[in-house]
Amino acid sequence: MTRRTVLLGLLAAALVPASAHAYTVPPDNPFVEQAGARPEIYAYGLRNPFRWSFDSQTHDIVIGDVGQDAHEEVDRVPASQLAAANFGWDCFEGSDAGVSAGSDMNCDSLTFASTVAPALTYDTRPSPHAVTGGVIIRDPALGSFDGQYLYSDFYDGELMTTTLDPSNPQSGTTPPGDDSGIHMDGPVAFGLGSDGAIYPVSLIDGTVSRLVLQGGTTLHLDPVASGLDMPMYAISPASDPHRLYIVERSGDVRVMVDGVMQPTPFLDIHTQVSTSTEQGMSTIAFPPDYATTGRLYVYYTDKSGNIRVDQFNRSSTNPNVVDPATEVNVLTIPHPTFQNHYGGQMNYGSDGYLYISTGDGGSSNDPSNNAQNLGVLLGKLLRIDPTTPLPPPGGGTPSPPPVIVKDTTAPAVSLGERRRQRVLRTHSISVSAHVNEVATVSATATVRTGGKAAVIRFKRATRHAASGQRVKLKLRLTKRGLRELRHAMSHHRTRVAHVTVTAKDPSGNARTKRVTVRLVH
Repeated sequence: MTRRTVLLGLLAAALVPASAHAYTVPPDNPFVEQAGARPEIYAYGLRNPFRWSFDSQTHDIVIGDVGQDAHEEVDRVPASQLAAANFGWDCFEGSDAGVSAGSDMNCDSLTFASTVAPALTYDTRPSPHAVTGGVIIRDPALGSFDGQYLYSDFYDGELMTTTLDPSNPQSGTTPPGDDSGIHMDGPVAFGLGSDGAIYPVSLIDGTVSRLVLQGGTTLHLDPVASGLDMPMYAISPASDPHRLYIVERSGDVRVMVDGVMQPTPFLDIHTQVSTSTEQGMSTIAFPPDYATTGRLYVYYTDKSGNIRVDQFNRSSTNPNVVDPATEVNVLTIPHPTFQNHYGGQMNYGSDGYLYISTGDGGSSNDPSNNAQNLGVLLGKLLRIDPTTPLPPPGGGTPSPPPVIVKDTTAPAVSLGERRRQRVLRTHSISVSAHVNEVATVSATATVRTGGKAAVIRFKRATRHAASGQRVKLKLRLTKRGLRELRHAMSHHRTRVAHVTVTAKDPSGNARTKRVTVRLVH
């Protein structure tokens, strides 16, 4: 599959004005053209992924997902395994069965093994907790801390560092890791500078600081800005190391140029932003080509309580302010009923696409079952390409929609299996499949006996595979099938199973491979 973009045609009218073509969906998103699924979805099963980041070296995603009654959690997923990943909520909270496991029909067939296992968890009890997801340290000035994960808890306030290894998960009653000795009141974000600098943000103190190394071994906070109105986030674009942009919850974005705060806000949309409960403006994102295009994106809650992502351009005459006439709504996500769990982070991936996290819509137990529902955008990680040119100032004829380019190439599939398997012991047949693109891989198997039960069928096995991933499929026997096969093999010591494996990509292209497996005692 090529990395060409495909127009989000059928859904655009419901999200933005009919005259605007606000974004496209990458064709290798895992749920493109899947019936009943929103194609913008890249991963799902999240509760309130308020803060998350990409590791600048490995490109792993690291998500802090706020828990409910049992666990806060941090997940780390390699880029190659992120497509179609299910983080488990509300069927699981941490590694425990979720409180809605019995009421959400999406949980009926979901096992913990098929979800992303947390790399780190800690208890929400006895006092309130809310994890503030952080970053993998890559600032050269922080020396031996390179590769450590830095994070905190909004209520606890201690900055923690740890080695985040998904194969060796950490857990505890308090945040695991090494206490840095730094306490903040209401740590709400860990912003990143163009040089890898880390900027911890305190919502309650109204400060932004830079994390520095003191005495060669101790982390320390060097204040950068204070007296801010509930700051939420800080970022320095890769293309502009001289400027640090600070998001305020009320709807302002302030800019510092070479350490000096500018008197005029870079962006002011406070009349459009609601700040009730967990609402407000939370993030700003700059694409890799910001230096030449001047395009940027903001994430906020509008006056109706909906999630909005809007596009702006900086002024053509003053790089320290936005041109308000360039505003275009990229995406509006309905968030009815409750005023919490908005998610709120946006980051550009190494693939050049914009990733957006959304909360599950609020209240306890995900009452609308949004997180596991692929038909809604809440409780998800979205992936879009918001590269549509802005309309002319003062309006004008909208540009024609892009041409839809449909993928017509089926996935390449290679199989691996043990040609002789002791099925009467394992009660199953195992095969593995490697695919060269995102695909849904399914397998079926039959055994011809020639007896009363002429054909014995194994249960179908299905797995979602990322590009370049090898997945293992286990085809199990029913109790009746096991009895029939045992009877058939009592007369003939071996039988042959015919296994069919099909890989289907998001565009519906499919390729089938067949193999035989000899079943022995």
